[in-house]
Amino acid sequence: MIFVADGAGKILARTATYFGAQMTMHEWLSPTGGEHKLFNCSLSVPNGSRREMISAYAVFRPDAKWSFLLINKDPINAVSIELRTKSHLAEVLPNGADLYQFSRKQYQWDPVLGLPAKSDPPYHAFINAADAHALDLPPYSLTVLRGN
Repeated sequence: MIFVADGAGKILARTATYFGAQMTMHEWLSPTGGEHKLFNCSLSVPNGSRREMISAYAVFRPDAKWSFLLINKDPINAVSIELRTKSHLAEVLPNGADLYQFSRKQYQWDPVLGLPAKSDPPYHAFINAADAHALDLPPYSLTVLRGN
């Protein structure tokens, strides 16, 4: 479900699915379409114990930007990761990158009301190339790192 609606179909609230889909289609992928090239992406997770809880995807967009989608599926634990590419990440993102994150800090569901208690858009910041390789992924979060 993307929206919560009343009996007349009037939208009352956006769900986490809405924000996740918007972030994937507008921040990770190019919203104007075109050919996207998917590449292997590897992560270094300290002690490796939570590796299965993290998914990573790299895409080269038609607007000549690299974009990485990182998913922390762990409902409790934040994870610090190192993102690596075949080239040094500073070569892939030499001018820094836009960072988008969506987690419980932005969205919380109220099961009693059946509506979000908090419904903010994804967090956005610009980070320099030196900081782009080491990222903290909050529990149950989507993270997009994008730059050219």
